[in-house]
Amino acid sequence: MKNPVSLVAELQRRRVFRALIGYGIAAFAVLQIIEPLMHGLHWSDAVLSYVIVALAAGFPVVVALAWIFDVKAGRIERTDPITGPRGTRLVLLVLALESWPPRPGSSTISCCARGLR
Repeated sequence: MKNPVSLVAELQRRRVFRALIGYGIAAFAVLQIIEPLMHGLHWSDAVLSYVIVALAAGFPVVVALAWIFDVKAGRIERTDPITGPRGTRLVLLVLALESWPPRPGSSTISCCARGLR
């Protein structure tokens, strides 16, 4: 009997962690650029909140795209799926975790939404 495929091993195989690290670095760079730009151009503080909400909304998109596609030798290809009931359960688990609602008041989006009021 084969060992069941773990979620972490599948995320590594699909290079999701690499995509998330790249997204984190890019989001940090955007925040570092927008903050002084916002003050220099005398924009409202709400602009920073909008940028944070947009970056938080892009997070699940990056996870989904990294899960589905893989970049090999400069080409974008679909990642080979896991077949059988294990693959189906793993996909359902990832979709459930990605859409799991956070506790009220604990997410970045709800924190920023308070600043937008």
